[in-house]
Amino acid sequence: MDADAALQVIERVVRAVPPEQRRSYREFSRAVQTGLEAEGWTVRREQPAPEHSWPRLLYDRTGRINLVVMHPVRVGIELDNFTPREKSLRKLREFNGVKVVVLRQGRGGRYRKKDVTVIECGQPRAAGGVAHGSHR
Repeated sequence: MDADAALQVIERVVRAVPPEQRRSYREFSRAVQTGLEAEGWTVRREQPAPEHSWPRLLYDRTGRINLVVMHPVRVGIELDNFTPREKSLRKLREFNGVKVVVLRQGRGGRYRKKDVTVIECGQPRAAGGVAHGSHR
């Protein structure tokens, strides 16, 4: 499977997560992992980021990537809320494989930021522009 095909599967899986499961990082993370595993993918949670990225992480002492797909193609997935966090981009920068940040919120777009593909789920913000759940 090539990177484009993998990105299409990830996009389909994350957009299929119901809005009520996008409100918290924990629920969203589990839903994405379950969806990818239903596709036959092997997924690991909270895998150590490449060692070279650790000294540059100011707030994450453990340097862990939220989800890492091991098969059929190696993919590092960081799960953020509204925008790709610099910490997420740093962790993925040294990752050997397809690099993805998935945003729980957003307009449903897909774009590149540096060498990372950003996928927005498409859930609109709550009234007044305030989102539910944590910042992560």
